[in-house]
Amino acid sequence: MVRVPRRHNQGFTLLETMAGILFFAVAFSALMDSYNQGFFAGQYLDRMAIGINLAQEKIDELRRGTYASVAAGTTSDIPVTGFAQFRRRTTVTLVPANPNSTYKVINVVVSWFSKGSTSTAWGSNYQDFSLTTYLADY
Repeated sequence: MVRVPRRHNQGFTLLETMAGILFFAVAFSALMDSYNQGFFAGQYLDRMAIGINLAQEKIDELRRGTYASVAAGTTSDIPVTGFAQFRRRTTVTLVPANPNSTYKVINVVVSWFSKGSTSTAWGSNYQDFSLTTYLADY
């Protein structure tokens, strides 16, 4: 019987190489998906923080005036200067609904376009934040 000397194969087979590439592609895809989700979550939090500050700014503006200067009623969705994606609506209500009431409820709703929205129409493409406070005549 003749023995054939074994060759020492060094390197990887084509199947091992393809399996390695597949493994790294799946891992990279999962990593990029989590990065993408984190990016959009960061954008949402940024817009939410801006919305909160815009609502608080409007409430502070109304509270700086006198009780009589804050008229009951609702403003329509007004674009906020310097913030093109945001709209602000203010509602002032006498509580109870009585002209001699001693306090008013101020509700400010700030709306903004949600992620991925390319439309400029206000419909289902927006999110909003509401802030409510009371103003007393004392």
